[in-house]
Amino acid sequence: MNFFTSGIGRDNKPLLTAIWFFILFLFIYWAGSVCNYFIKFGLSPDKISAYYLGADGFPEKISVTQVSEDAHIYLFTNAIMLLALSGLFLYTGFGIKTKTITVGAAFFLGLLDSVSGYFILWGGKSYIWLKIF
Repeated sequence: MNFFTSGIGRDNKPLLTAIWFFILFLFIYWAGSVCNYFIKFGLSPDKISAYYLGADGFPEKISVTQVSEDAHIYLFTNAIMLLALSGLFLYTGFGIKTKTITVGAAFFLGLLDSVSGYFILWGGKSYIWLKIF
């Protein structure tokens, strides 16, 4: 990861190839996540409520174990993805303050996305908007 801070990667073709493939994999990951989200939830608060809190007439809801497993996986993948993208974002021409706010906001929103299942499970329907946005 030293190439993020030193800038030596600009002349290293294998490193640039690896970075471009990493970005390609990220876009494929994001596309798969978006497809999975819309298949599972759409933008419907009713579908999110049924997934986390149980459907009407079906009393069983998702377990804390399943939400913990999802959060565990999402925390790791979001952290690695945001670390790499933040390193690339540091090479842009934006100011230090803009970079700091953008990177901090990205990590905060990634964390919020990863743990939003807990908020819905324990807080009820009033936290469904976290999953939509």
